[in-house]
Amino acid sequence: MLKEKKKEDSLLIEEWSDGDEKIRAKNQQAREAKRLSNESNNSTESTSTTQSKKRKLLPIQNPIKAVKKRRKVVINSEMRDESGSEVSQEEYDKDAYSDDSDSDSEEKLSEDQCLEVLTLLNKASPDDIQSIINISPKRLQLLISLRPFRHFSHLEKTLEEKNLTIALKATKEIIYARSIVSTLLDKCVKISQEMENKVTSLIQFSDDNPSKNQLEVKFQPKLLNKSMSLKPYQLIGLNWLCLLHKEKINGILADEMGLGKTCQTIAFLTHLLEANPSCLNLIVVPPSTLDNWVREISNWSPSFYFTVYQGSLEERRHLRYNILNKKFEKPLNAILSTYNLLYSTSEDKAFFKKLKFEYCIFDEAHMLKNMNSQRYQSLVKIRSKHRLLLTGTPLQNNLVELMSLLYFVMPDIFNHKTQYVNKIFASKPSNTDTDTFYSEKIAQAKGIMKPFILRRVKTEVLKQLPKKYEEIVLCDMTVHQEKEYSSLISYYKRRQNQLTIESAEKVKDLSKKMSKVSAKYTDEVFDIVQADAKQKREMEVEKKSKETEDNPNNIIMELRKAANHPLLRRSLYTDEKLKEMAKLIMKESSPGTVYEYVLEDMNVMSDFELHKLCPLYRCLKGFELSDKNIFDSGKFTVLNSLLQEKKEMGSRCLIFSQFVIMLDVIEEFLKKKNFKYLRLDGSTAVNDRLDLIDRFNQDNEIFVFLLTTKAGGVGINLTAANTVILHDIDYNPFNDKQAEDRCHRLGQTKEVTVYKLLSKNTIDETMLKIQKKKLELGADISGTSDDTDAKSSMVSMLKEALKL
Repeated sequence: MLKEKKKEDSLLIEEWSDGDEKIRAKNQQAREAKRLSNESNNSTESTSTTQSKKRKLLPIQNPIKAVKKRRKVVINSEMRDESGSEVSQEEYDKDAYSDDSDSDSEEKLSEDQCLEVLTLLNKASPDDIQSIINISPKRLQLLISLRPFRHFSHLEKTLEEKNLTIALKATKEIIYARSIVSTLLDKCVKISQEMENKVTSLIQFSDDNPSKNQLEVKFQPKLLNKSMSLKPYQLIGLNWLCLLHKEKINGILADEMGLGKTCQTIAFLTHLLEANPSCLNLIVVPPSTLDNWVREISNWSPSFYFTVYQGSLEERRHLRYNILNKKFEKPLNAILSTYNLLYSTSEDKAFFKKLKFEYCIFDEAHMLKNMNSQRYQSLVKIRSKHRLLLTGTPLQNNLVELMSLLYFVMPDIFNHKTQYVNKIFASKPSNTDTDTFYSEKIAQAKGIMKPFILRRVKTEVLKQLPKKYEEIVLCDMTVHQEKEYSSLISYYKRRQNQLTIESAEKVKDLSKKMSKVSAKYTDEVFDIVQADAKQKREMEVEKKSKETEDNPNNIIMELRKAANHPLLRRSLYTDEKLKEMAKLIMKESSPGTVYEYVLEDMNVMSDFELHKLCPLYRCLKGFELSDKNIFDSGKFTVLNSLLQEKKEMGSRCLIFSQFVIMLDVIEEFLKKKNFKYLRLDGSTAVNDRLDLIDRFNQDNEIFVFLLTTKAGGVGINLTAANTVILHDIDYNPFNDKQAEDRCHRLGQTKEVTVYKLLSKNTIDETMLKIQKKKLELGADISGTSDDTDAKSSMVSMLKEALKL
């Protein structure tokens, strides 16, 4: 059976490929013969081998082969492919709506669309054409030289004569994809307009407004804790959620951080519970907010019965059994879990796919703003009647994000059409500011989203919330730190100049080699060979650059380390000192330890890591760094004065850093200064995080809370502090704002001051400029992807930092 299956598969592969009609005829005859009689395996294999050999001898007319799809036929209400094999509904739908299913889209173009193709190829800049349809430089140059094209027929004829049909086909596909996206957006507009008036009346509601009587839910749910009350704006949020639920539409609650998205969501789920006690919901949160959700649900809605899906593999196995077999005291109202656990193992994935939920709620759902991400694809497969996103980040002028959110809100409209959206994403013009299609669609998508996104900021709804002040503190580097930073800049400048010269020489050598290519090659084959060689070179360069110091990421990281603290790099522990230390370590090490390996490990460690290594070996006691080395940083000089001042004022501080190792150095600094502190980073156990937060909020003797921006900047409440110190800033200003709002939120009674520490005349100042630009332009006014934006920001940072 196995051999027969292999044979049939080989025949099918032959038939799906472009080739001679005789080959396909032979394949069909072989299949018919197999159905009528059971041929021997040997003869079958020899036939298949002969066909394969013949296949290799076929002339290649077009080097770019198109793979044909299996046609589906319906036989007795069962879907089968041409070979008679059963095809599942899911596979059928996937094939029916795949990219290739509309490969003949060029035949479907209307007159207006043909005119768009003509206009684009006549007027678009070479860079735009290259980015949109991705053809080789040589073909592009030829295409530009043929302009202008008088009419569409002239365009088709000319490109066919010059063997540029690939460019024409790609342009047609892009225009067709744009028309599909436009149609989808038009459908969304109708739904949006129907909702807009209803939503507007809710958002404009205020305490002294008689329209209060128009609210469907005038009071908070009866099952909520009687001692806790929703704020007026939170009651509006509850009504907005109820309205979307009634209209069977998904939504995004995007209130600014600290306005109580969690309690509004709990109130809404409790409202649903009163109507249907047996409905099951799924709440997905980051690990850092899991304990906070447990506490908030218990406090706000004691009768809301839920379980937390977490623990070891064995513990989760028992949980799955209990949930599927309903081994709880009463019906579950919700399962609470974290993003990673939903697809941690194949068992976890299969479990959540089995369940059907009333609502899937995604907290801090920034990762769901890109439909092409693996996480997004995994999570949207979870079956639920409704979805609700919770995020404190405002909507950006980003076409990828907007379309992803639209797909989230209106999945039925976008079902089986995402390939057209992806095609648009993959073919962005170089300047989307001047591209009418992109600018119009961004504006249209934002307008459509308005009724389905509720965002209020603190200044609008919390008049009593104390003010927040921000101060940029420029720190003069110490003498040693400035020397190390300048040395690093000089080194990278020399490296960049050397790489530029080497690159020019390689291009020159390549041009000589290419000029010697035999004239027997046609332009088409030459283009393909050249493009293939170029692609391979780029892949090799990219791979090597990731592993070398010349990678822009590595250069920027090294500059940031030097600007933060010189101990984050290695300069005090010289190569000679490392060899001496390695020899001493060998004396205390177990048999079999290799000196070369010890030295190799020490070579890649920073000064601070080597300093922390010393207490582990008695023989290295004399190699520890002094307090002067620990304090030898411009930012620490400012930090010391700032903390002393805040201590005298009775304030309490949150100190954030992007790097765990930087927290290690700050922790050492705080110990030597005798400041009482707590620490939370990514390595802190989830079960311990809430205890740390409670200790800080309840114990006024704890002066400082150390946190990483990523682990401590999301979904936690630290209103006991009124001072935020950002030791180093993030590329994304909204990540820093998330961190700031850990204490500037509902419940804060004091004015909050945020200090951003920047080393003067370093890459820190360049990063601040990029932050400001992102805030001014709404983070991404052009609508390009986050990845593209990050790369362009990196290039500009390097140029400014290295003064190139």
